[in-house]
Formats: sequence, structure tokens, C-alpha cells
Amino acid sequence: MDENDDMIRYAIPLLFFIGTCAKAQGISIDIGTYQDHQKAIQLATTHDDCPSLEQVNLGENQVLAEYMIFCHALKLSPNTYQISLLSYPNNGRMLNDVEDSRIEGTAIGIWRNEARENILVISPALLRNNEFEKGLYTTKEVLANTVHRSQLNTSMTLANQNWYHDWEIMKCAGMKLLHVSSYEQMFNMIKLGRGKFVPITFGPNANLERNQFGVALYPFPDLKLVFADSTHFVINGKSEKGKQLLADLALGLAQLRVNGDIENVYRRIGIINPRVAQWKPLSCQGASGRH
Repeated sequence: MDENDDMIRYAIPLLFFIGTCAKAQGISIDIGTYQDHQKAIQLATTHDDCPSLEQVNLGENQVLAEYMIFCHALKLSPNTYQISLLSYPNNGRMLNDVEDSRIEGTAIGIWRNEARENILVISPALLRNNEFEKGLYTTKEVLANTVHRSQLNTSMTLANQNWYHDWEIMKCAGMKLLHVSSYEQMFNMIKLGRGKFVPITFGPNANLERNQFGVALYPFPDLKLVFADSTHFVINGKSEKGKQLLADLALGLAQLRVNGDIENVYRRIGIINPRVAQWKPLSCQGASGRH
């Protein structure tokens, strides 16, 4: 089977009329995102190709949030873009198609350590080093019986081995890990008691709750995973179209950064979260301050 056989392709015509029509350059691009978030992006763009950041309901959806950052960055450029979104199950297959010139780039942030910079090019950062944080989430019942930090190491924590940073941080901390491929399956396993914790981004509400797939989870207090890496849109810079896309993204992202829009988007979905600013980073076994 070809590795792209299970790729779902769909198109959303997003036409940005920026500047005067006489000067605007029409550019059609194919861009990758995650297949699980196709419906959310389609719903958000039903009545407006690129709705204002203030109007769109981001919920807790990082993929939708980053698509909005992507389209608004291009909206600030002097060019007109028509975007066709292609959906992928994971980063690897998406980056393969960027590398093979099947698509121009990604509309999701990719960790710099997996961005293949020897072949591809990256946009300015979306999340900068140490801005991305996660909590160790579980049910209220498990939290009530998990009093000490040391109990985390004897509890089964569910994660996907493709989550490179999560896996390395928790492995270094001496935690007991189980690979689970599906995000939804992790929640269901926690609900059924087949695992105790899962690393996920903090919720935007005061209690930091994450409620997905009908399962409400809460973080172990005063402890967080901090990621010493940055995320970027990844672009195929070989073609003239890719070079123009990179230039326009850089221009737009710079303006969004100065305006505070990028940080505000991540605050709204809970990833940059002042409520956990004083929580201790999970560190390697034996490191100072670990317990």
C-alpha cells in the first residue's frame, strides 16, 4: 500500500483579497493539516474564509488555532492566496509530501527537531523555546489517591512514542510509560482504569480541566512538562511558490507577533497558561528539585 493511500484530501477555497486587485497576485497552494481536525476547520471557515481571531471559537483546539494563525499571516501579505487543505494522520507523512513537492507546506506547527531543515525550510517560530507546556492529566478519583510525586513513577502513563519530547522527558524522569497510538483511545483507557495519566496541554479554564471524548481530566498539581524546542510552519523552499509563501508567512507572522496575536491565541487555548507559571518542570531522575 502506498503511504498516502489513507490520506484524506479536501479543499477549502480561501481567497484573501489583500491590497488592490491590480497589485494582488493570485497564488494557489496545497497545505497539510491533521485529518482529525478537518471538521473543526471547515466549520470555522463556513461563513468567512479567514474569520477574525477575536470571532472564531478556538475552544481547546491547537490545530484550528494554528490554521487561523496561518491564514491571518497570509492575509497580512500583499498577495492573494487560495488554499487547498490536505489531511494527514501524522507529521511524518505530511513532511514526506512537503519534501516530495506534493504540498507546499504545513498549516500546523512542527517541532524544529523534526522539521528536516537539511531539506526543508521553516517559518519564524509559533511557539518559542520553553513556551509549550503540558500537564499530567487524570481523573478526579485518581488525583484524590495520588498525593506524592513519587507515586507518578509507579503509575502507568499513556503516550504516543511519536510524541518525541513527551516521551523523552517522562522517560528521563523514570516514569512508567505505555505507547498508545490514538488520542481518543488514551482518554478511554484512563476512563476504564487501564492507565492513570496522560500528558496533554493545559485547559483554558480556571480549573485547567480538559474534557474530550466525554471524559473530564485534571492535572496533577504543581508539576508540568516544559518543551525546550520551538514550533514552525514547514515549507518546501525549492519552488518559486514555496519561496514566496515563506516570505509572506515571515512578513505576516512578524506583524502578528508584534501585535501580541500569536501569544494571545495560545493563551486562549491554554497552552501558554499563567495559572501554571510557578509549577515545577518535570526533570530527570536524580536531578535537583525533582521531588
